[in-house]
Amino acid sequence: ENPADPQTALLLGHAHLWTVTARARLDAPDPTITDHLVLADSYFEEAYRLAPDDARIIGWLGSARISLGDIRGDSVLAARGLALLRESVRRRPAFNHFTAGFVLTGYPRESAAFAEGLDHLWRNVDVCSGERDASAEAYTAALRAEGACANSPKAPHNYEGFMLTLGDA
Repeated sequence: ENPADPQTALLLGHAHLWTVTARARLDAPDPTITDHLVLADSYFEEAYRLAPDDARIIGWLGSARISLGDIRGDSVLAARGLALLRESVRRRPAFNHFTAGFVLTGYPRESAAFAEGLDHLWRNVDVCSGERDASAEAYTAALRAEGACANSPKAPHNYEGFMLTLGDA
């Protein structure tokens, strides 16, 4: 009904991205599963074109591009994805430090990408609590408050998911 709806493109991008990220649950993943990453990239790009002020979208687009670049052995595409991811952090730090941290800590622990990802997670702590060395009580209170760093009706376990990701990294 409305091909110019950025929300529809965004949801389609997420549906395809989820298919790729959930592949570990399959007994025998189909080798064409990476086609879903191509589609996710395409839909995120369309969503970004339709809603260029939504900095969350370029974080997801950058993440998809990094993955496509890695799969294809295309360092230029991966670097473009990383540039988009970094731009998303600049534009909306409280949301996209987590996105960047989550994606980049998926690299081997000894890599520069992992170190950058861990730094993004700690910078998310700074953004959310105001200081990295805040007391546990102050940090918990800040994360449980309303906003991008807290639980919400749309993300009821945002706080817990962030802490799990940070702890794992």
